[in-house]
Amino acid sequence: MQERRMFERVQSSLKIQYEIVENPQDAKKATSKDLGGGGIRLALTENLDIGTHLKLNIEIPEKKAKSTIAYGKVVWSRKVEIVGTKPGNYYETGIEFTQVDPLTLGRIFKVFSEKDK
Repeated sequence: MQERRMFERVQSSLKIQYEIVENPQDAKKATSKDLGGGGIRLALTENLDIGTHLKLNIEIPEKKAKSTIAYGKVVWSRKVEIVGTKPGNYYETGIEFTQVDPLTLGRIFKVFSEKDK
């Protein structure tokens, strides 16, 4: 299978709060699995429909900055079963960025790409 990504991805564990743009309610929490210039993979407790638009509040792993807002849409989702002491289900969800500050994204990317070295 050929890789179709335009951007490199790095493993990340960012704290995210997200809201569904079409139906804003209280923000829900998620954790990122990986991050690239075009999007982010999240671990969610709910299954979101493809095409759902999200507002993401991404906690930045630097002391100077607290968080940044990005917007994206769900492009895929798959159920993952957890076994062990705390069994359950979550949904790995691929989010394509539709609006994100590229400088902030670059700083986040740099933090995690340096950890991979």
